[in-house]
Amino acid sequence: MQPPKSANYSMAAVFAVAVLIAITAVCAVFLLFDAVIPNWFVIVARWIPALVAAAVLLAFRKRGLFTWFRLRTSWRTALVGSLVAVCALLIAYAIAAGSVMLGGIGEPQPSGFYLQAILLIVPYALIFSLSTLGEEAAWRGFLHSCLSSLGFWGFASAISCLWVIWHIPLHATMVAQGTLPADAAITSTLTLFPLGLFLSAVSHRYGSAWPAVVAHAVPLTALNLIAFPTGPSPVDYWVIAGASCVTLLVATLVLAPRAAAE
Repeated sequence: MQPPKSANYSMAAVFAVAVLIAITAVCAVFLLFDAVIPNWFVIVARWIPALVAAAVLLAFRKRGLFTWFRLRTSWRTALVGSLVAVCALLIAYAIAAGSVMLGGIGEPQPSGFYLQAILLIVPYALIFSLSTLGEEAAWRGFLHSCLSSLGFWGFASAISCLWVIWHIPLHATMVAQGTLPADAAITSTLTLFPLGLFLSAVSHRYGSAWPAVVAHAVPLTALNLIAFPTGPSPVDYWVIAGASCVTLLVATLVLAPRAAAE
C-alpha cells in the first residue's frame, strides 16, 4: 500500500527547509571566518542532501532507505540507463558548443583535448559518482519518491527549482570570495534547472536514480568544449548557457514519459 500523499508532501517540505538551512549555515561559517571554500568541499558538500533526507526518513519513522532513494534496481537497468544518460548529455553539450562556435563565439579545443575527454569520460564519471550519489539519492531519489504523484513535469519542475535554490548560497559565497566570476555563477546556476529536468527524465524513464548519478558525474559542460584564447566574456557565458538550456530541454523532451505513461 502506498503511503498517504500528505505524508510524502510533508517529508518533502521538511527536507526542503532543512537542506536549505544546512547549506546556508555551512556557507555562512566560511564567510564568518573569512575562509575560502576549497575545491574538495564542493565535492563533499554533495552528500549534505542525502544526509538530510536520511534524517527526515528517520524522523518520520520510514524504513527502506535504498527504496526511498530509488537505488534498488538491476545492474542491467542501471548500466543501460547510465549509458543512455551520459550519451544524451554529451550530445546535448556537443550540439550546444557546436552551435555557439558556428555563431562565432570561441573556437574548437585542440583535437587532443577531445580524444583525452573520450578516453577519460568513463573513469572520471565513475570516480565523481561517489560524490554525485549523495545529491542524486536525495533529489532524483528521495524527493522523486515523495512527489511522484504530481506527475513527471510537476515533480521534475519542483525538484529542479529547489535544486537551483540549493546552489545559490554556495555560488554566492564563491562570488563574494572572488573564486567564481559573477556571470559564470549566475549562468551556471540558471542552467541547473534544465539539467535537473533532464536528470529527472532519465531517472524516471529507467525507474532508478543511478542514471542521474552517473550523468551528473560527467565532468564536462558545453563551456569546457570551447576554447577561449583570452577567456570567455560575460556575453559568452550567457550565450553558451542559453544554447545549453535549449539542448538540455530538447533532450528532456525526448526522454520524458508521455502523459499517458506517467
